[in-house]
Amino acid sequence: MVCVGSANVDISLFVDKLGMGDSEQGVSSTNICSGGSAANIASGLGCLGNQVSFFGNLGSDNYTKMLEHDFDKDGVD
Repeated sequence: MVCVGSANVDISLFVDKLGMGDSEQGVSSTNICSGGSAANIASGLGCLGNQVSFFGNLGSDNYTKMLEHDFDKDGVD
């Protein structure tokens, strides 16, 4: 299998309650994980034991290292 497309890093910020008007709310927690439509499909197929390759552009920052680590863990070439 070959997956062609995007690989992203999803960053989710969580708050305890929504602010009203111009008020501000602090972030209570964050979650950073790999994402992107083609990358998610490739990882899912890899986890299921399929031989899969991902084709797309990756950067060269710390988030890219996380994406590459997750691909390796899931068996994506």
